[in-house]
Amino acid sequence: MSQDNQRYHSFPKDDILLRLPVKSLMRFMCVSQSWKSLIFSPDFVKLHLQRSPKNTDFLLLRIDTHPDPAIVLSYTLDSLKNKTNPPFTQSLGFSQDLKFCHWVNSSINGLSCVSSYVSNDTEYKIYNVRLWNPITRLTSAASQPLYVENRSACIVKFGLGYDDSTDTYKVVVNIIDREQWKNELRVYSRGDTCWRTVSVSPEDLLFSWEESQFVCNSFNWLVIQPSEPVDRKRLDRFEYTNDDYFIFSLDAGEKTQKLLRMPPDLDVKNRRW
Repeated sequence: MSQDNQRYHSFPKDDILLRLPVKSLMRFMCVSQSWKSLIFSPDFVKLHLQRSPKNTDFLLLRIDTHPDPAIVLSYTLDSLKNKTNPPFTQSLGFSQDLKFCHWVNSSINGLSCVSSYVSNDTEYKIYNVRLWNPITRLTSAASQPLYVENRSACIVKFGLGYDDSTDTYKVVVNIIDREQWKNELRVYSRGDTCWRTVSVSPEDLLFSWEESQFVCNSFNWLVIQPSEPVDRKRLDRFEYTNDDYFIFSLDAGEKTQKLLRMPPDLDVKNRRW
């Protein structure tokens, strides 16, 4: 082996690649099959995520261009805060298998949860979800179908989380029955054969009609637990107080549930119920 080849093979490429942004890594995949295998290896992905800068927040906005496939616009938050210059906008085209995506849901670790309304019949509406990387444009396989009763009163809200104890991404869906004032939580993770129902305790909690917020390795929702049955008129008139509001927290490992008190003097009355 020549001296130049020896220097090349001893070059610490792993450490250099870990310092590069994702777009640059995508270009370096073409160098060789070994580089591509390295960049896509789970250990490299996890280590690259840990070393990535944390100040790259951006806003994704889905634009419906029916009958053409939907498009997604990306705005950096820094550009939105700048009042003198127009926001930096980038159009992110969906790949062919996402062209009928209906919603871009929550994001974590650079991945977004995208959900699609697949079909319906007289009994069920059918949805599925995928994980989508807006930078690489790569998508996961579709989840197992989610069946929801085909009634106009039912709405669904998806949320994405990451269970660091098992290195697994999980999608939780809140199925809201606006007529009977009931909620049902289901969870799906890669490898599952179906969406699993989560038993919520206490059973009389009323969840807000919003997506979950993933914080500190747990899914969180704003809920009401009144001392008596919920009165819709009181709710519409914002008559419930902070004593009736809680944060319901579900551990990503689904092992624990908590009801957390609301911070004092926090205004939660304009939430959707």
